[in-house]
Amino acid sequence: MFTIKELIESPDFSYLTLLNTEGDLTREINTIETTETPDVANFLPKHTFLLTTGMAFQDNPEALCSFISSLDELPVAGLGIKLGRYIDEVPPTVIQHANNLNFPLVDIPREKTLGSVSHHLLSYLWDNQAGAMEMALNLQKQFSEMMLKDASLENLIKYLGTILKVPIILEDPFFNVIAVSQHYNSSKYSLVQFEEDNESFLKEKMRSYLKTQSKKSFENDKYFIHPIQIDSLFTYYLVLKKNSKDPFPLSSLMLEQATAVLSHTIYKNLQLIEKSVAAKQSFFDRLLVKNQINPDESFHWLKYGSDFDLIDSDYYQAGICRFVTDESSIRQQQENTQRLILVYDWFEKQVSSYGKSLILFPIESSDSFGFLVQSDDLPLKDILEDLNRQFSGSSLFTFKFYLGNPVFTIADIHYSFKEVLDTLAETQSSSSNKLIQYYETKEIADLLHYIPEHVKRHFCLSTLKDMAYPEDDSLKELRHTLKVYLDSQSEIKLSSERLFVHRNTIKYRIAKCKELLDSSLNDPQEILNLRVALEMTENQPI
Repeated sequence: MFTIKELIESPDFSYLTLLNTEGDLTREINTIETTETPDVANFLPKHTFLLTTGMAFQDNPEALCSFISSLDELPVAGLGIKLGRYIDEVPPTVIQHANNLNFPLVDIPREKTLGSVSHHLLSYLWDNQAGAMEMALNLQKQFSEMMLKDASLENLIKYLGTILKVPIILEDPFFNVIAVSQHYNSSKYSLVQFEEDNESFLKEKMRSYLKTQSKKSFENDKYFIHPIQIDSLFTYYLVLKKNSKDPFPLSSLMLEQATAVLSHTIYKNLQLIEKSVAAKQSFFDRLLVKNQINPDESFHWLKYGSDFDLIDSDYYQAGICRFVTDESSIRQQQENTQRLILVYDWFEKQVSSYGKSLILFPIESSDSFGFLVQSDDLPLKDILEDLNRQFSGSSLFTFKFYLGNPVFTIADIHYSFKEVLDTLAETQSSSSNKLIQYYETKEIADLLHYIPEHVKRHFCLSTLKDMAYPEDDSLKELRHTLKVYLDSQSEIKLSSERLFVHRNTIKYRIAKCKELLDSSLNDPQEILNLRVALEMTENQPI
């Protein structure tokens, strides 16, 4: 990649000087053209370095400003102006306009002809491109051979650093360094210094990239950063440290070759992770099925689960982590597998410091995975909040967590996980912004809503008979007395105090209830049925 900066700093072109102070020297030069036509912008290829005498703009600085604007929109690399023939000096208004656009203006000496300068530039550019082509082909050949031998990302980055002779770092979508060139094994280059730089310019630029989804590289005076897009939300970053003494060695063709091989290797690694968690998913699928585990077989489950970090504990709490994004569901379906693996792998690395107290397991989902807490000493709420802060700071979406109640044996883990699924189902469509959703233990009235109406009505009529849906005031009175009596544990005195009537009145009414129900009201199962039926029909229409 040949830039304006390299042109100005090259000894071969020492006769060329920059006219304005704010020109963007990183603009790439792909070809050279000459013109004296003011509308040439309509016919130029992008990244052209344009040469002119300025004949069309003699004594017309406004037209020259407009011309520069049209070139900048294309964009072109810069404008070389031969001063002294038609324009003796570039007007300050033109310099200021070019500075506002960060558009480079270059002075071509009076003694040089446009033809000779153009020929010199093109010869240099072609030689430069031929060298870049040869290097790119060599890189492609070596990278392809390494890829066929299943070379790791670490080895690929080290080789790239050797070829380019610059320090290189590969970062994952969460700004973690996953591979470095051999330069960082010496004392000359420091990862600590890189991290300090990363906190400012790099992360700011990378987050900007996430929002714009531009495929362009970006850079500053220290680093050149090229995005390697894995899917619409996750991007790896190839970061090259610049050497101020030497021209930047990476051509666009080499960049394409390196990106293709690195993308393939990253994708292959994701598939290996996916395969490695398949056995874990199969184990937890069986562990979390009701009636699958016999308490007497807990030892066997511990033995089989030891490979997946299941331990013998007196505390287990199941949970689900779900990531939330505004992206369209169609796009999610297209990319869900590799995206979920990326998030799962990141999460697993973050919680590894807690050992076996907090373990992950995959589930059948495109946007969620499960986790199991195996110790009540973990500050779980703080951990989940911290993980969400880290994750949302490096991506376009956030986590939501769903938790069941703790259980105390392996045989009961499925109960906790069932509560998690219930919580997820009940809150998924809500607009709640809570980071952590806890399972709410159901009252009996809540549970009764799950029973079909015709089943409830049949049960209540069979159990309460005429007192199920009474219209008569006397039956309503008997029903109310029966409910208070059963709620008072069948105590006459307590019932009379609650109803403010004489004890004999309570005895009389309960006797009538026994007659209507044809029951002695002594059987515990029958009393339970009556209490449930009374709850079901409370405030219900006839």
